[in-house]
Amino acid sequence: MEQEIGTSLWQERLLAALSSVFAALAAVIAAIGLLGMLAYAVSRRRREIGIRMAVGATVQRIVKMIARDAVWTVLPGILCGFAVYAACARALVPCSTA
Repeated sequence: MEQEIGTSLWQERLLAALSSVFAALAAVIAAIGLLGMLAYAVSRRRREIGIRMAVGATVQRIVKMIARDAVWTVLPGILCGFAVYAACARALVPCSTA
């Protein structure tokens, strides 16, 4: 019986494994994109960062400024993603009327 169940579920297991691989690949590509965006933002503000450090800003303060800008850039995308996830999850999972 276990062998019959195992052979009948091979397609579902293969689909789950492929979905996991592609999800991991998408996460890596998104992380590389965010890193590139952050590097570009820092390179555009290079002169400002140099002036701030010359005036007396600490490295921690500069890192905090860059991190705050990165969070404010990424946060709307995360919030929109969660909203779309919630809407799709609600639409795909039937509500029980019991």
